[in-house]
Amino acid sequence: EKEDQANSKRFSDLTRIINKNYSNNIGKVNSLYCMTAYNINSNNFFCRGEKESVLVKIITKNKIDIENLNDMYELFSKTSLPVPQSIKNDKGEIFTELDKNLIQIIKFIKGRYFIGGETDISKSAKAIARLSEICIELPSKHFPDAPLFPENPDKIIDETFKKSASSLIKNFGQELTQILLNNKIIIYESINYIINQKIKEHETFPMHIDLHPHNILITTDEAVIIDLDSICNVNIERSLGFGYFKLLRQDIANKSHGENSKKIMEDILNTTKYGHIFDPLKSYSSVKKEIMRRLLLILNENLLYGVSKWNQVLKIQINSLNEIDHLFMQN
Repeated sequence: EKEDQANSKRFSDLTRIINKNYSNNIGKVNSLYCMTAYNINSNNFFCRGEKESVLVKIITKNKIDIENLNDMYELFSKTSLPVPQSIKNDKGEIFTELDKNLIQIIKFIKGRYFIGGETDISKSAKAIARLSEICIELPSKHFPDAPLFPENPDKIIDETFKKSASSLIKNFGQELTQILLNNKIIIYESINYIINQKIKEHETFPMHIDLHPHNILITTDEAVIIDLDSICNVNIERSLGFGYFKLLRQDIANKSHGENSKKIMEDILNTTKYGHIFDPLKSYSSVKKEIMRRLLLILNENLLYGVSKWNQVLKIQINSLNEIDHLFMQN
């Protein structure tokens, strides 16, 4: 009942804020729907206004640098990036206050998530190459640095597996605990590989660090990259390699993978004006480290707080550790 009341208030507040602040571009709200997915960092709503249908994104204010975000979106508005465009409020601002949060209005794009197949891969690779080409030249001062790998990864893993099965179940539930225990060996093998390799970050640029299938919308003509808050200063291997892995993994999982899938993606990613910027084999270690970083974040939050909002994607990270060798070593 309390949750229903909170949701009702959220819808009421959003409607009031949009009607008050976006009369020029959206007009009065006709309907508002909550969009459910892996929206862990923000809450997304579909708004049908009298003038235009839009996506409404609620962002927790204390987790972002507002000044940098404003600068970033202003820079994007002056480029031909394959990304959604922000709709400014009646004062010409990108963000609008909502209690302790901010709302951002984004033009609605009629499309679907990436599912795989050579057409999806071609469209997505072109969008990623174009985004990377432009982002590399943007001032890095407007973007945060990529999340760091923890200094004590082996300790986090040791402390996790020292816990009793009943304690793990309290944190993760029965199913995720069993998945963790079943994959103990590969988790240890992966962290030992990363520690022994002493993988270092090379030169960094503003690039998207989370190019997974739910962050790429496929339209009739092109692919559009969303979740621009995930652009940060990161090395090319980590950014493009992670996207390469996540999209081809989805392509294989949906049984749409063809013999040309990898070549299409690799060739397009290397057609920017910077020439040959992506080599899957050189990206392997960086991608493995990024997958492990995400897994360690989940494990560490459970150690510290007894739960993590990221538990719902724990299985994805563990599966990725099992799949990365198969996909990359085929090269």
